[in-house]
Amino acid sequence: AYTLAETVLEDHGSVFHAVVSNQHDGAPSSDVSASATLSVTADSTPPTLVGAQSLFPAQVRVRFSENVTAASGLNPANYSIGGLSITDASFGDDPSEVILSTGIQTLESSYTLNVAHVQDRSSAANTMVATQTSFVASSYLTEDVGGAVAPGSSTLVAGGVDLTATASGIGGVTDQFSSHYKSYSADFDLQVRIDGMDSSSQWARAGLMARDGLDADAVFAGAFAVSGLAGCQFMSRSSVGETASAAGYFPIRFPSTWLRLRRTGNLFEGFAGIDGTTWELLGSQTLSMPDTIEVGFALTSSDPASSATARFRDASAGGGTVVSS
Repeated sequence: AYTLAETVLEDHGSVFHAVVSNQHDGAPSSDVSASATLSVTADSTPPTLVGAQSLFPAQVRVRFSENVTAASGLNPANYSIGGLSITDASFGDDPSEVILSTGIQTLESSYTLNVAHVQDRSSAANTMVATQTSFVASSYLTEDVGGAVAPGSSTLVAGGVDLTATASGIGGVTDQFSSHYKSYSADFDLQVRIDGMDSSSQWARAGLMARDGLDADAVFAGAFAVSGLAGCQFMSRSSVGETASAAGYFPIRFPSTWLRLRRTGNLFEGFAGIDGTTWELLGSQTLSMPDTIEVGFALTSSDPASSATARFRDASAGGGTVVSS
């Protein structure tokens, strides 16, 4: 395979062929393929604003539909946020993502981002239409793990968050899902109610996950609700790249499906219930994890061809009575 990292209009009409050669019975031998002519069509589509996310307390991540120029994308004058100053801009993971440095945000407050004059990297330098979008200052981050098919998204609502994901699954030796998380240090005990899931897959999973980093094959533990007949399960991966295991069963009873995840030292336990106060143990695992890890909500559609949305509500510190173990 031969890949051109970038093409320009001047490459239009370029002709390529392949030559294969080796030695056979001491004599050189070769063959030449048919020729292929490259056609390059000018890009006439301007970039669009995909969305913005708070990186609390003083940054905002801005995502565009394509790579943008440094001159336009990193110009703070091309952005404005009501109630916040913007002092700097830098690229994130790639040139389609810009990180804005802002004044200190107020937690749980809503802000509106305005963007204008940003151009793509094509020879036509297409300029985006002035656009605005809203975001809420939050200590949680929304990230995709394992190269999700489409970017996941989170929407803060009264009493919780709606998380959407298009990804192949959690399990096996690697995972692909969307996460809404923050860093936790030392022991924790968390619970949440899954109000419901919208998915065409019978294996969409939504739940609480504790993870040692965001690599696809990382060590993790989690309590999950599965949209089909599998019910609620405890899942874990004991070492990097190991096949994940699942244990336990508790029936799904949306909108009254409660999940709980607890860490005590290196012991991780997952529970399920119907009222947030009485729990059945799904499973447990002793895992070697650092003091500070990523903990939060996780969702996968378990089908790369479709998306799933889960409604997480009433998250709080875990508590109540464990009636089985």
